[in-house]
Amino acid sequence: MSEKVIIIVVTWNKKDYVLNLISQLYENVKYPEYDILIVDNASNDGTQEAVTSKFRDIIYIRNKENLGGTGGFNTGLKFVLNNKEKYKYIWLLDNDVELINDPLSPAIEILKNDKSIGVVGSSILSQENKEIITEIGGLIVKKNRILGNCKGRKLNECNEIYEVDYVASCSAFLKVKVLEKVGIWDDYYFIYFDDVDFFWRIKNEGYKIIATKKSIVSHPDFVEKSNIFGGYYYMRNSFYFFLKKYKLGKLSAISFFKYKVFYIVFDLIRGDKKNFIAMTKAIENYFKGERGKSLWIEIFLKRTEHKSNFKKKLDLKRIDKIVFSYSTKFRELEKFYKELKKKNPFIRVFFLSDIGRKGLINTIGDIEIIVVDFNKKWKTLKKFFTLLFKEKVKFIFSFKGAFGNFLVKYRVYEKNGIFFFEKNRRFSKWLKFVFIFPILFIFYFTKYNLLYILGYPKNEKQNINNNSNL
Repeated sequence: MSEKVIIIVVTWNKKDYVLNLISQLYENVKYPEYDILIVDNASNDGTQEAVTSKFRDIIYIRNKENLGGTGGFNTGLKFVLNNKEKYKYIWLLDNDVELINDPLSPAIEILKNDKSIGVVGSSILSQENKEIITEIGGLIVKKNRILGNCKGRKLNECNEIYEVDYVASCSAFLKVKVLEKVGIWDDYYFIYFDDVDFFWRIKNEGYKIIATKKSIVSHPDFVEKSNIFGGYYYMRNSFYFFLKKYKLGKLSAISFFKYKVFYIVFDLIRGDKKNFIAMTKAIENYFKGERGKSLWIEIFLKRTEHKSNFKKKLDLKRIDKIVFSYSTKFRELEKFYKELKKKNPFIRVFFLSDIGRKGLINTIGDIEIIVVDFNKKWKTLKKFFTLLFKEKVKFIFSFKGAFGNFLVKYRVYEKNGIFFFEKNRRFSKWLKFVFIFPILFIFYFTKYNLLYILGYPKNEKQNINNNSNL
């Protein structure tokens, strides 16, 4: 059998990314035998014309519509299965990665030398700061959530190789015979959790999932790419994976659901109305049986698109504290931090961050980081209210619907180096909070209701403390 590798890249309206990635592959990869397959999810930015005219030996497949990452990779995997005599290995690759040396050759060497290994994943470095790790594979922790391995650390602080539960599909290698055994991706997902599901199925077949420092790429931090659109699918699909595929036991299912409800309650507390509605609807649509691409989220985002109406200029010399919302991207934060410090060297800058981004954010400057950890619910809330009421922060740099929309007095916006602000309309949201929070609080602690909602029979509630299914 041939030792040939097929590299599958899925794209949608990312012409420049794809052209850059193909150039990197030809420049960096030393492995002697490989084909590049571009799967185009119906791009309308001229991707096909640009790629096929510049690289004539590329295999190019164009889908009739945008099938998401799930459908796009499935198109490529079906092509492999129809040509399995030509290929022995597969490299799944995102179009926005940057290659560090040759990631392919060392990964294939690992797959060749150990028959028990089914998948090898690259170490993923943050594209915003290539000294910081986004993840080296991932783990399913506490049986109800996923966690990137070595997240936020430096390469020299981590081991050479790890056995993990899944790897990021932005750079993952597997054997064709493994694909034949487990089949293609579950088309329920569209985006998010599709790769976790796929690699978890491979592990269930008895293969090892390995992540290694020998193969390295950089990729935009997953939080940096996050938005309401992606968050909707992440929430909905996490329910599908953990409840339908991973098949949590009763107590783990309750813990999972409480964790998700707290996340949504926190959206409400921090005033993120838009995200609160989207995440709540994601759970509702999961129970309604929605699968694949969601028309609801696309319509919702179009209807709620916010056009800023800031008019008042902000004199930065007159304020002493400002907090940046959790959703602020690294490059935006870096840019605005420098502008703020230039105009007011004494201003204190706060930033809400998860633990994985802390190392990345620390590279910008003297930013006081408030770590948001949804595994430590009440400590997170305490930090949040300390920031608001003890530090008395009155200015939040964010777009409408972000952190502190009704608890922080003013929202700040920047355009062409000029900072503007407007007062929040807080009191109507406070009223909603007063009525909604007690309902969610009761719902959060009612275990029997959770069991029923999560699909467990009513007669099982008497056995709630039975751990036999865990």
